[in-house]
Amino acid sequence: VKVDMHFELPRISCQSLFSSIPSAMVPRLDGVRFVGTMSAKGHAKFDTANLARNYDVDFDGERSCRINDVPKELDVSRFESSFDKPVYGPRGKAETMTFGPGSSDWAPLPSISRFMIGSVLTTEDGRFFRHDGFDKEAIINSVRENLRAGRFVRGASTISMQLAKNLYLPRTKTISRKLQEAILTMYLEQSLTKEEMMELYLNIIEYGPMIYGIRPAARHYFRSSAAGLSLGQSLYLASILRAP
Repeated sequence: VKVDMHFELPRISCQSLFSSIPSAMVPRLDGVRFVGTMSAKGHAKFDTANLARNYDVDFDGERSCRINDVPKELDVSRFESSFDKPVYGPRGKAETMTFGPGSSDWAPLPSISRFMIGSVLTTEDGRFFRHDGFDKEAIINSVRENLRAGRFVRGASTISMQLAKNLYLPRTKTISRKLQEAILTMYLEQSLTKEEMMELYLNIIEYGPMIYGIRPAARHYFRSSAAGLSLGQSLYLASILRAP
């Protein structure tokens, strides 16, 4: 299949663009309000019979969108103390667990091994501290690899996007979820520091059936504290994270 396409989105109000999305597509975002504008342009030119030589995908644009109002259930201030969120057992059944500062298994970022932080950056998102929530290079490479395989084999989720999904959204893989995930990623990036996001991420992600958070994971697998994890132990824990 040969593709040669170009697209352009003229500068538009972020709120106008968001308002054009059917509410059924963004049910978790009712009450979100934007300020700012955005524009975008790009192209895709490739031949699936020879992606090694004929693959040219790129996009760029301007985005000054900021979310200036969110409903209470989305406000990041709720993560400053203990909070409840759904987790999923081995058979996909949801139940509620408590996370956040003040909860029994919460590990502040300074008490987590630097090896664990480095391992997660290596395996999940090497440009986490440099991007704004979205990794353009990863997206372009993901499109190429999925075209080459003829099916979905590689995602482009950043740690920021995985955090948005884990904090706010169900596991279902739908266009609606991905759209909401992108908008919530923007909100997290503008509302939290990278260090705050990393602390949240390491403390809420799943490291195995019903093992949520770095402190329970270190204890379960190695009888270790989060601070005492070695390089090898950290690499192991990073390697068993659920595929984004």
